[in-house]
Parts: sequence; structure tokens; C-alpha cells
Amino acid sequence: MPRVKGWEVVFKGPQWKADVIAAALQAQGVEAESFQDMRIGPILDAQVMVPAGQASRARRIIDEAERTPPEDV
Repeated sequence: MPRVKGWEVVFKGPQWKADVIAAALQAQGVEAESFQDMRIGPILDAQVMVPAGQASRARRIIDEAERTPPEDV
């Protein structure tokens, strides 16, 4: 997995979920990128990285989203 100076990992898990989290963070104004480890497989291992200065906010957004039940459609 990539390591980028000044960026922090805020999520590790399946690629589909990393993509959703990165998009949700971006919608909230957080710069976010998802990366996958192709050595393991496209759906098994991925991570979301954000600039270090936005990591706390990103983690709060992720935690809040995981605690909030989905709305009925």
C-alpha cells in the first residue's frame, strides 16, 4: 500500500467500501483518495488516505456514518 508523507490512513477494508468512504469524505469537503493492493485482490484490501490535517475530521465523519442507521427509502 502506498505511503505518502503528510497523509494518514483513515480506513482499511474492502475496495467497494473504501470507494464509498472516499466519495462521502470528498462530499464533505475532505480531500480523500482510495488505494487498493492488487497483490491481494481487488475486493480484499484497500485503504482511504487523507491529508494529516484532515484526518481527525475524516475519522469523525466515518464514525458518525457508521453509527447512523440507514433511512427508509
